[in-house]
Amino acid sequence: MYRILYWIVRIITFIPLLILYPFIIKNKKNFKKGKAVVVCNHQSNIDAPLLLSRLPHMYVLSKKELMKSFFTRFLLNIVKAIPVDRKNPEISVIKKCLTVLKENKKLCIFPEGTRKKISLSENDAIKNGASMFAIKEKAPIIPMIFVNKTRIFRFNKLIIGEPIDTTIYEGKASKENIEILSKIMHNKMTELIENNKKKPKVVTPDI
Repeated sequence: MYRILYWIVRIITFIPLLILYPFIIKNKKNFKKGKAVVVCNHQSNIDAPLLLSRLPHMYVLSKKELMKSFFTRFLLNIVKAIPVDRKNPEISVIKKCLTVLKENKKLCIFPEGTRKKISLSENDAIKNGASMFAIKEKAPIIPMIFVNKTRIFRFNKLIIGEPIDTTIYEGKASKENIEILSKIMHNKMTELIENNKKKPKVVTPDI
């Protein structure tokens, strides 16, 4: 029953979202099959629905406040979103995230925690949860970024980076390993943004 509802919702929402929030996906080949922790920058509440409408199914961590609305709660339950209290994550949520990866599925996390600007500067607080889950389950991390802030009728790009190998940590989620991997993840996402910024046109003066 769940799969039927999931595909009904996905089919019904696909065209409206495509018209209202058009975007292309670059390097989709990097979105490999199997378990992975997917991380993406977060600038709009529509980010998660857009990812779920265009990419294979993922379990998405969503803020608990979104579950207050009956309609939103209904949709989030259909896509099997995992509600989380950002200030006090429950043990049950952590176990659920690890179970998703154990079952060879994808877990999508917005590591900034809350909506941020596009910069991903050094001062941004990248959450360590994504790194911890990835190390414990030896799952690759797939970094992604929306090049521009998502706005209605504004064309955008979703860039998918190469998966980050986490098997080198041998499942040892020590504080040091988590911090190292979080830094690598931060750098990869920043690199994706920098490489896809609009470069100013160079005007060659007439001689």
